[in-house]
Amino acid sequence: MQHAAADNGLAGYVDRKRRLWLFSLMVPGLALVGPLMYMLVSPNVLWLWLSTIFGYVVIPMLDGVLGEDLSNPPEEAVALRLIPITVTSPMRWCPSCDQLYRQYCVFRAA
Repeated sequence: MQHAAADNGLAGYVDRKRRLWLFSLMVPGLALVGPLMYMLVSPNVLWLWLSTIFGYVVIPMLDGVLGEDLSNPPEEAVALRLIPITVTSPMRWCPSCDQLYRQYCVFRAA
């Protein structure tokens, strides 16, 4: 990626939020928080709604409060080098596989 950045004139660009990408792994883990709290703390049915409330109420509210990120990288810095998707490729019939593959390409390129 350093060679590509140097070719595009982006040699000075540094992604300051690269370490924060790991927080995206917490979102799928939130699905387990409610059942774990139900089993470990108390068998109250409200614990099972914790993940749903967080996903549909708290995250959209944070998105509205925080607003748009004005420190996004330039388009040249995030150009993806994707492998062509064939008919037999899992990315063709599994959208979440395609999304994981694109995130892998971004992480690998950084």
